[in-house]
Amino acid sequence: MARSDFIHKLGLVFKELNESEVWLQLIMARSLVSDNKAALALDNCTALCRIVAVSRRTARANQAAGPKTKEPEIAPGSSKN
Repeated sequence: MARSDFIHKLGLVFKELNESEVWLQLIMARSLVSDNKAALALDNCTALCRIVAVSRRTARANQAAGPKTKEPEIAPGSSKN
């Protein structure tokens, strides 16, 4: 998967998590489920939002920095010739 595709997909995940947060807040406000369950789900959703936001920011920074060249791996016992 290309880096730009990954960043795009992280953006979609972030939007879906934000929407889920809104719905969970509405569920809590209307007392549709127990406060403990809704609060736990909301806390988890908020934590995931933060994780995805940081991941997306890092991926964008890495994309802006450009491709990194990797040293070819050399098997143990072989020479570099």
